[in-house]
Amino acid sequence: MSYLVNHSASSGYACTLLTLSDTHDDRYEIDPRVVRVGLDAIAQSGGLWDSIISNRQRVKLLREAIADSGATAVVSFCDRMNIMTLAALRCSQLKNVRIAICERSDPRQQRLGWAWELLRRIYYRRCNTCVVQTNAIAEYLQPIVGRDKPMHIIPTAIQTTQSTRTLAQNVVQAHVSGTTLNDVRLRSKRLLYVGRLSHEKGVDRLLKAWSQIFINHPEWRLVIAGEGPEKERWLRTASTDDRMAKVASSINWLGWVSDVRSLMASCEAFVLPSRYEGFPNSLVEAMDSSLPCVATDCSASIIEIIPDDQTGLRVANDSEGIVTGLSKLMSEGALRNQFREKAKLSVAKFSWPAVSRSWDNVLASLTVSLC
Repeated sequence: MSYLVNHSASSGYACTLLTLSDTHDDRYEIDPRVVRVGLDAIAQSGGLWDSIISNRQRVKLLREAIADSGATAVVSFCDRMNIMTLAALRCSQLKNVRIAICERSDPRQQRLGWAWELLRRIYYRRCNTCVVQTNAIAEYLQPIVGRDKPMHIIPTAIQTTQSTRTLAQNVVQAHVSGTTLNDVRLRSKRLLYVGRLSHEKGVDRLLKAWSQIFINHPEWRLVIAGEGPEKERWLRTASTDDRMAKVASSINWLGWVSDVRSLMASCEAFVLPSRYEGFPNSLVEAMDSSLPCVATDCSASIIEIIPDDQTGLRVANDSEGIVTGLSKLMSEGALRNQFREKAKLSVAKFSWPAVSRSWDNVLASLTVSLC
């Protein structure tokens, strides 16, 4: 969203970036020409009825904010937000506003529950166009949005870097005895995971695999960058098992890291253990940083990112596959060097300058009839 809104502003569009969250925790740089609006409407619901009331209020807030912005076109990101935005546009004041909805995960895997799934099938037909990340997702959603609706297939985009193997001076602080990642690098190799610490991301499988792998690779450490419930769940389990103490000492939990590229530049390899994905930014960024990667074959996007065994390892989408792939990568320095040389070239097509041209077509399709 930050890439798109900054690109749109620089292309001459008057842009408003609107979120249900407030603006206090913004972590991405936004062009000063963009109007940033945070509705501060994120809260846990206390049951079904409370959820219905809360979501009706969110739709009302969205309707008022879109009207106040003077928008003639809307680009909405993510499933529930798509539904609420389409509902918000159901009023006479906004009936001429055109909308593109964007799926950022895999709706075949990420089910929303029966009520939201029903609303998806009702409201998605009201969009003007739909943006997805892979052909497989396009085939699934086309009958839901309508056969007559344009479907744009646009992969994730990254800002490429020219020198990713040079460790930045402003290294991220690791949670290991007050040392920095610079210090850690001198005495161990590091396997990196970046992402939400949640079930669909497979962090539990990674931690289970690591407990088997690290015994044969004591020189390696597992570095985990991200936030979510899986950390506390695993630490609670580890605290009751004396055998897990050594495993725990080989893991660095960094939490949120703003300068991910410097972190990647300080690591030796990367792992994506997800159960399912839309189009994983972190994997593309890791390969652009020339990191040797292991990724579960969890979605159609993975084969587009790692098309062959020359650029990375695609492994079975289970714990055994993760163990096998990581053991191979961590044991074979020559294989890591091969991937390091070829990974960056493989993901050049996902650079923001290349992908932005496809977004230009979406924006044009929303605004051409208004000119």
